Amino acid sequence: MRKTLQFSAYALLGLTLLLGACKKDDEVAPTETPFATFMADSTTTSYIFDEGETLEVGYTFKSSKTGKIVHLGTHMPKAGSYQVTLWDVEAKKSITQVTVTQSKDATSATANISEVALTANKEYAITVYNNGAPFYINYLKSYTEQRQTSSKYDVFPVTKGNITFVSTIYGSTKSTYPELTYNQSVYGFPEFGIRF
Repeated sequence: MRKTLQFSAYALLGLTLLLGACKKDDEVAPTETPFATFMADSTTTSYIFDEGETLEVGYTFKSSKTGKIVHLGTHMPKAGSYQVTLWDVEAKKSITQVTVTQSKDATSATANISEVALTANKEYAITVYNNGAPFYINYLKSYTEQRQTSSKYDVFPVTKGNITFVSTIYGSTKSTYPELTYNQSVYGFPEFGIRF
């Protein structure tokens, strides 16, 4: 009887540990949207750029921690389908791209992608191709403040949590890495979802 109780206690303990270990593996880290957070506390009023130009617009960033990008998205003034691309900055090559369908004007939309593992402190870029449609431009609060007191207006890089936004980028050729940089405002609102 005593051996049976002892065995049952060990079996129960083993089962508890096994279930506890399985639960940890099954838990999914929450998805963060760092660009939305950045925009909420770092920028001033949005302006709509509507000159009919077709541009690949976005920004470069790096993460201080390894993580996985699980979706790409955008927030454009007009409803439509937009190509969003994740880039390796050093290689100037597309890692993945997806078409994001935004069903309403001035709303955010995302599309899931196969997970992309990010290397800590490696620079990546995310862009949206506007198809000639209008896109947003936002000046950073620090730009507005600097403009009042200085002739130097470069405000990037900006770090928010684990993500450092390095620079705005843009170019005029679809699916080609945009080589032009701008460090005073944000062009286009491509977004990514990351899990740490």
